[in-house]
Amino acid sequence: MSERGVFAVDRGVFDHPVFAAEPYTELQAWIWIVGFAAWREKKVRVGRTTVNLKRGQLAFATRFLATKWTWSHSRVVRFLKRLKTETMVTLETTRDATLITVCKYDEYQFGENAAETQNETPSETLTIRSRNKEEENNNSTTNSEAIASAPAGTPVYRHSRQELWGEGVPILISLGVAEKQARSMIGYWL
Repeated sequence: MSERGVFAVDRGVFDHPVFAAEPYTELQAWIWIVGFAAWREKKVRVGRTTVNLKRGQLAFATRFLATKWTWSHSRVVRFLKRLKTETMVTLETTRDATLITVCKYDEYQFGENAAETQNETPSETLTIRSRNKEEENNNSTTNSEAIASAPAGTPVYRHSRQELWGEGVPILISLGVAEKQARSMIGYWL
């Protein structure tokens, strides 16, 4: 990681319909690896077995990665070996999958704020906070006018982003949408 800092990328960007399905660049493949690494311990099914993933790990068959990235199988294997040589990942190959562990995963997940990432709480910088405060101040009269003109019985949301996360995700889950997909949808909407 460089001294220039990090930025957040929504995991849903990989499946966004606006982008054409085309071969990934090596950079896109690396970002995909970091993005799909487990942000907390979890169990996943790979082939016929269940794999316990630790934070920063992912397990996929190299043939799946070749299909996902639109690469040849040998290119995937060479790329993963190069990442291992550069100590960016460690690899453990099993019959069903390759267990990939991202080295320095916490640095890619906002460094010292990794605890917030584990709780899936977005981390805001001071710049963003001050910009949000400024926008709140600029929109306060607009919000007051909108509240006054709303029909009786209409719920009033003063912090719509938090409300959308707080209520939207559980509603989508109750409708049968997977939690990961629900969070991705809400993030896209925001």
